[in-house]
Amino acid sequence: MRNQLYDQLIAEIEAWHGQQQDQQDGYEYETSFVELWHKLGQQVLQESMGALPESRHKKKIKTSFGWLTCAKTHPVVQAAPPFQMSPYLQERLCFVGQKEVYQEASTTLDELVGELVGVAVSAKQIERVSHHFGALVEEAEPTPPPQQAPLAEATPSPAEPVYAMADGSMVPARQTGWREIKLGRIFSAEAHEKGENRNRITASIYTAHLGHYEGFLSKFGAELAAVPAERLVFLADGAAWFWDWASQAHPEALQILDYYHCKGYLYEFAKVYFKDEKQRTAWIEAQQDRLFDDQVEAVIKTIEGLVRRGVEDLIARGKLLSYYRNNRGRMLYGSYRRRGLLVGSGPIEAAHRNVIQHRLRLAGQRWTEQGVERMANLRVLRKSDRWDHVVELAKARKRAA
Repeated sequence: MRNQLYDQLIAEIEAWHGQQQDQQDGYEYETSFVELWHKLGQQVLQESMGALPESRHKKKIKTSFGWLTCAKTHPVVQAAPPFQMSPYLQERLCFVGQKEVYQEASTTLDELVGELVGVAVSAKQIERVSHHFGALVEEAEPTPPPQQAPLAEATPSPAEPVYAMADGSMVPARQTGWREIKLGRIFSAEAHEKGENRNRITASIYTAHLGHYEGFLSKFGAELAAVPAERLVFLADGAAWFWDWASQAHPEALQILDYYHCKGYLYEFAKVYFKDEKQRTAWIEAQQDRLFDDQVEAVIKTIEGLVRRGVEDLIARGKLLSYYRNNRGRMLYGSYRRRGLLVGSGPIEAAHRNVIQHRLRLAGQRWTEQGVERMANLRVLRKSDRWDHVVELAKARKRAA
């Protein structure tokens, strides 16, 4: 039977080759070969599955080469539930599902391979597979700590700092309106490359969580467990829950308040207090110079010493002073710069756009909260270069529906 198949394959290849001898259209030449390749691949894959048993012991299954029939005991079928498709195809659908809107992903697949193999995959199927694997990621064992991930490969020097950043952004939810999803980003200083026009970070580990910050910190903390305290640098805005946790979980780590949040508070107060723009600009620049000379206390005393000018000024001043007093130990920007450390949390803001909003905050989208969490799980694995975790889940023989 196998020799007969091989003879047939050779005959079809030779026939195709003969038909292309006078072919002058390069596009048609390659297109016809791709069609032949898929046809032959389907035949070989079907034959490799062995002889078919009685009807009740065999099953049709959707694969990347089209519909195939095989014994229910075949590994491809064993790993298929709860979907009637091969584990490889499930993983591929999951990949395009986390990358594109489900309908666009379905159209892309149909245009690329659907016509070749005679298999259409609907947007709903891609959604169901993506949600299923997103749930499995949540239930599975934690992903490898940083020393087993791209983060460690990019940091051969033990002296290089490792930055840990966290921030939240809003995503649209159906039942509850806008909800905040928290995102964490961990990367080494060596992975931060400076360019002529823009900087880039070559490797990062991400974590995401929709809901209470304790759930986020559980995931974030697990990723930081293997990072030595002397290398760890927390850089974030003034969220009290984050700094309280960082102080308790990693008391020896360095903490830096995002300079641009620091400057933003200063600007908002100055806009209320100084009506003259030139005076306002000069005052802000003077305080900035002090901040970059580690004179945080002098800045606080200067703000405290300003003459009061009404209720609005009093409220703005109180907000600024509270922010600076609570974070004074994290505002030694001159020292940080001399050490070559980052002082801005731009990387985590960029990560929200790239990891979360690029897929979860598109026009017209309204997610279930469950859908947000599951898609975020897939996005952080992809962007952390840990997609092999999804591949391993697809290989698993038994999975809960």
